[in-house]
Amino acid sequence: MENVEREEKTIDLKTLLLCLLDRVWLIILVSVICAAAVGIYTKLAVDNKYTSTATMFVQNKDTATEDSSISSSDVAASASLVKVCQKVFTSDSMMKICQEELAKAGYVFTEKEIQEMINIVSEDNNQVMTVNAVSESPEISQLVASVLVTNADSVYKEIVKIGSVQTISAATFPEEPSSPDLKKNMLLGFAAGFVLICAIVVIIEICDTKIKPSDNLMEMYGVPLIAEIMDFDSEIK
Repeated sequence: MENVEREEKTIDLKTLLLCLLDRVWLIILVSVICAAAVGIYTKLAVDNKYTSTATMFVQNKDTATEDSSISSSDVAASASLVKVCQKVFTSDSMMKICQEELAKAGYVFTEKEIQEMINIVSEDNNQVMTVNAVSESPEISQLVASVLVTNADSVYKEIVKIGSVQTISAATFPEEPSSPDLKKNMLLGFAAGFVLICAIVVIIEICDTKIKPSDNLMEMYGVPLIAEIMDFDSEIK
């Protein structure tokens, strides 16, 4: 009994695979159409985003007024301050400064909108922080990141009181948009179209209970074929 069930499952999978292969051009066509549709939508409806990047270095003491030697405990303490900096540099004090500088350049944004542009991360949980400013304009992105790193030390000392922040690299000017990724989106569209059309073809095949001339009834049901009724109308045609 188990052998019969296994054979039926194998036949079913083989049938479905052959069904997909018979419609391979339809599957490819639908997948390409979906990829093209996603690509066109990305080009026409999705706004480009530009990312300006700057890096900073945080210390738990001000080397300008204190002993310049740094111990391992200082490094650990400084690394722990990164999370504090992430809050400080998106605080109301910093947002007001950014808002004022943007207004001087002719750009009007709310503090919340500016805050949403900024992302501060420390990839290796060390003393180095990466500031990413993302907007629909490369000029605005660079200006936001530049204002933030320029005023980082003063705002930090105003709120935290101890330590210092130094700029490692200034804000970059993004020549190319960082998003959307057209190739990635089109690939996802192709994959989605491929899965969708394959699922539709399989469902139609499973729901189709008609006996086709190409079906091997002996293999399907495990019983001998006794007789066959001819389709005379088909023969006459």
